Amino acid sequence: MLRRIESAVKAACRGVVSARGDLLARFGRDANRLAESLNKPFHRISYDDAVDLLVQNGFDDLKWGDDLKSAEEAAIVRMLNEGEDISRPVFIMRYPKEIKFFNMKVSEKDDRVVLSADLIFPGAGEGVGSAVREHDGAKLETRLLGSTMFRLHTERGGTLDEFRWYLDLVASGETKPHAGYGIGNERVLQYLLGQSDIRDCSVFHHMARQTDDWKVVPTQTKDQVLAFEPAAA
Repeated sequence: MLRRIESAVKAACRGVVSARGDLLARFGRDANRLAESLNKPFHRISYDDAVDLLVQNGFDDLKWGDDLKSAEEAAIVRMLNEGEDISRPVFIMRYPKEIKFFNMKVSEKDDRVVLSADLIFPGAGEGVGSAVREHDGAKLETRLLGSTMFRLHTERGGTLDEFRWYLDLVASGETKPHAGYGIGNERVLQYLLGQSDIRDCSVFHHMARQTDDWKVVPTQTKDQVLAFEPAAA
């Protein structure tokens, strides 16, 4: 699966580098150097080794089982690319099962972790999430019942019935063993263009600015994250 992800991402990037080197140059990116970088394999590191590396390099409060924050992911990318002209994306693999979705398959070699991987792009963060899916119906239901997500679901009045169709489908064997992933195109573009703000790589954001069909307003959250709401008719 990781080979497929890497091949898909590289194919998209090579297409942009080949067809729009002029555009990349406008953003200060060297198409030739990017092309050379894309001929090299993406870096890979396990969650275990990533945590050890971070602790050894100043992230003293980090402990095994913590979800990695964006700053920690960026530090991993930076350290693994030290000395390189163009930083390459990094796969961080085999995260603790408690911080990942219940349908990710638990490793048979290490039952603390799931068979998952996130692809972290230099300057852009996580652009691909992936995992092997649990195909054993009984194990899947056990994982669901023990998950934080299900606890919150029941606290809000939900029941197991809302998941029954999925549990029964997997238990039937019809889904077969499989894995999956999703690629965030805006993150790929952010990496290619070297932009610090992902909104500059979002077609929706640029359409909103051009058409004024949507306007950007600050939300009432603590972090004052920007949110879209329809413009007045």
